Amino acid sequence: MRPLLPAALATAILALAACGEERSFDAEEFVETMNDQGAQVKLGEELSTTDAGAEIYALRLEEAGSATEPAPADAELHGGGSLKVTESADAAREEYERCEDAVTLICFRAANVAIYFEGITPEEQARVGQAIAALEDE
Repeated sequence: MRPLLPAALATAILALAACGEERSFDAEEFVETMNDQGAQVKLGEELSTTDAGAEIYALRLEEAGSATEPAPADAELHGGGSLKVTESADAAREEYERCEDAVTLICFRAANVAIYFEGITPEEQARVGQAIAALEDE
């Protein structure tokens, strides 16, 4: 069974997705912004794609650090995923909707970026979800 985000967190993510003028990110800027919000993700290599106008990167979760300190540089990486930077928020929204149809994937979206994870714990899911929701306040 697929883990579900708490209702308040899901509502915050949907509110972010419904914002009018949305920011546009490149992969590095997005990961940096997410990590500033506590996501503790690491951008990997760029992956090949036939989707013109999009860039896809490997994305990994770092082992959680304390609530006040990031994970150490040598922290174990787990929770495989990918980050897709699209041309627009609408394109990212379409990617997110396609991802939501996949039974084994956990999907997130902010601005022009869609994120897909497989095999992450509910705690890791919450950590990423909270970082996405925090982007709404920026």
